Amino acid sequence: MLAIAYLGIILFILFIEITRKKKVVFDFLSFFHLMFCLMYPLPAFLMSANLGFDGDEYSGAFTFTIYDAQLLLAIFLGYFIILVGFYSASAQIYAKKTIVTWRSEKTILRIAIFMLLFSFISVQIYASQFGGLTSAISKATFIRTAVAEGGTLVFFKHFMFLSFCPSYLLAAFIFDNKIRKHKLFLYTAFVISAFSTVIGVTITGGRAHLIIYFLTFYLVKVIVSKKLPWLLTISLLLPSIIFILYGKAFFFSLSGIKDGFDSVREILVTSVETQSKDTDGFSSLIANFSYQIYSLKAAFNAEYPLRLFIDWYYGIIAFLPERLIEVDMPETLSTFNTRYIAGNNDFMIPTGMFAFGIYSLSWPGLIIVCFIYGWVGCFLENFFYHNLNKAAWMPFLYVMAAQIWIDFFTAGDPEIFLFADFGYLLSLFILFAAGSQISTHKFSKNSQKRMS
Repeated sequence: MLAIAYLGIILFILFIEITRKKKVVFDFLSFFHLMFCLMYPLPAFLMSANLGFDGDEYSGAFTFTIYDAQLLLAIFLGYFIILVGFYSASAQIYAKKTIVTWRSEKTILRIAIFMLLFSFISVQIYASQFGGLTSAISKATFIRTAVAEGGTLVFFKHFMFLSFCPSYLLAAFIFDNKIRKHKLFLYTAFVISAFSTVIGVTITGGRAHLIIYFLTFYLVKVIVSKKLPWLLTISLLLPSIIFILYGKAFFFSLSGIKDGFDSVREILVTSVETQSKDTDGFSSLIANFSYQIYSLKAAFNAEYPLRLFIDWYYGIIAFLPERLIEVDMPETLSTFNTRYIAGNNDFMIPTGMFAFGIYSLSWPGLIIVCFIYGWVGCFLENFFYHNLNKAAWMPFLYVMAAQIWIDFFTAGDPEIFLFADFGYLLSLFILFAAGSQISTHKFSKNSQKRMS
């Protein structure tokens, strides 16, 4: 019965995606539907139907079972509350009232170069804490797992991903047929931005960031062309799946970079063979997206005082450099969540947004978080869509905004979200603050009635 319910919501979402009218081929709700299905109903369906996944698991004191009515209710309720918020008339009205006017292209280019230089310098400073670029790349896996510790300047890690936005801006300038001057400079700056981005991602060992960086260019092409290039889509899908499955093995193989390419290749082959023997490919792929269900179950099972959304405050103060300023940080939400599920904190299990709502204020917390999340998504999509043709770089910003919105859903814990998306958030703030003017205008009552 549970399997039928989870399969039902997957088919319902598929029906909505096929029948609803979209402003662009992949809009915010399309992104959300994809991630929602991967994180909740799909693994829940496979577990409850016993299709290669155990519906009951035991880990220390934590007992996970998919056969729980609370899980089903929370997943269904959370999804439909998000839909209510996403189709809010007030969000659409406020988005249409908000108009962005960009400054000159020279100003935008200067902002892009500034962010690129700052990011490039940050990569150099951060890598110097581990003995330079080559040494830092070889320690990527150990840096990600906090085994390798840097010095007092590791704070610059937060600024390395500022290169994403200038890379997109430079690409927009290159693709814009109206701009014919300084092409050589633009191409050179773009190559530097791509190099800085790949190096920064490699050092931190983040598979998702690397996929997102290249995926953005594909999504922008789809949005601009207003059609889905099937040949390109299929050709990109397989490498992406392979990288998701074996990305950890790839970053681990970089530990042999000092000994040459042959050493990297040998470590990679050995790691891939070991991983293939230990885990099934499909199971491993789904396991990458199933942590939200475990966290949601933990939020219902664990005993704790309601956190009352204080994790937003904790997430902000976590940016203070601990090595320079003594900050007594309380236990984060994901730390508690991980210890309860796994029995230790050797790694981190994000809570996901639904569990964050439960941890914060039980069922009312889930409703509040989901409605606000849907409302914000509606506002962002309508704002960026209505300004989509204002500048060549707006499709890139549309995808960036969608990525930020989705990232909070997948992370849940504000600290993990802010750390992961700091580069995106800061670069968008700099770009809009220094490169544009945002104004609002009033709608007539008749206009508001038509929208509602």
